[in-house]
Amino acid sequence: TAAGCDLAERLRIPAAPIGNGATIPTMDQFTARGGFVPNPGGGFLQPRVPYRIAGHPTRPFTPAPALDADASAVHDLARDAPPVTAAGRRPAAGPLDGLRVLDCTAYWAGPYAGFVLAGLGADVLHVASVHRPDGMRFGSARTPGTDRWWEFGPTFHAANAGKRAVTLDLGRPEGRELFRRLVERSDVLLENFSPRVMDAFGLTWEVLRSWNPRLVFVRMPAFGLDGPWRDRVGFAQTMEQLSGMAWLTGEADGPPRNARGPCDPLAGLHAVFAALVGLEVVDRTGAGVHVEATMVETALNAAAEQVIEWSARGVLLTRDGNHHPGLAPSGV
Repeated sequence: TAAGCDLAERLRIPAAPIGNGATIPTMDQFTARGGFVPNPGGGFLQPRVPYRIAGHPTRPFTPAPALDADASAVHDLARDAPPVTAAGRRPAAGPLDGLRVLDCTAYWAGPYAGFVLAGLGADVLHVASVHRPDGMRFGSARTPGTDRWWEFGPTFHAANAGKRAVTLDLGRPEGRELFRRLVERSDVLLENFSPRVMDAFGLTWEVLRSWNPRLVFVRMPAFGLDGPWRDRVGFAQTMEQLSGMAWLTGEADGPPRNARGPCDPLAGLHAVFAALVGLEVVDRTGAGVHVEATMVETALNAAAEQVIEWSARGVLLTRDGNHHPGLAPSGV
């Protein structure tokens, strides 16, 4: 219920209503932020691009081209493309070799973004806290109470592979000074806390870009940096409930069920793409950028089929176990 979600927000507990194709576009947060836009071809709604770069509007959607309308342009690109060669490139170098990323993230979505950037060759430094350890550490393969049990969380290590690490206390002057020096030497800063956290530390975009005018600051809030749900917290299962993924998961005569986690790596990958776009903007303009890659809007794009079906044809998709209305074989 709305009252239950409001109470959960005050207690900082992740909670959300179960959305479906008919109800999702009417939810307060999505109407306030313009989360859905008319398809330029007409006839239905679609989610907007799930990231925003301050000062750089996203290119509007355009209708799909008519069949073969751009065939000549595609052929010209293929003809003029330079041959692919590995000459002059160090075999071990990744495409982001030389890039520095300061990874201030926790749980799965944020660390996964840093993991992908590390896999592409960036030097990623994961910043952690001893006072508020990453919750993914507690999914350990060892029993709490055994020696260093918090160091045996498989998901934690999988999402942080290839990174260096440091613990900082940003509540102390020396911790803040070390953080400032790291920001000055970084190309990208990632964070996926609720918006109030960085603000509470005084680490606003204005402060960060005064330390490093070329910084790409990528924020991964659950619901966005504005709107009535700004201060709510959420994780993968919250997004599955809101976006309609849970509505479609389960047996036809049973309740909705969570899909158990796909929204986390989806959000991480979209944040990586948004970071790369931000870096391109910096290369072109010389000025750093503030990037908002919102987790729930990534989920809305992944689950857009339901809203499209409802707004185009008035058809409410529902769960039906392992069956599918248009694919065979199914039902296994």
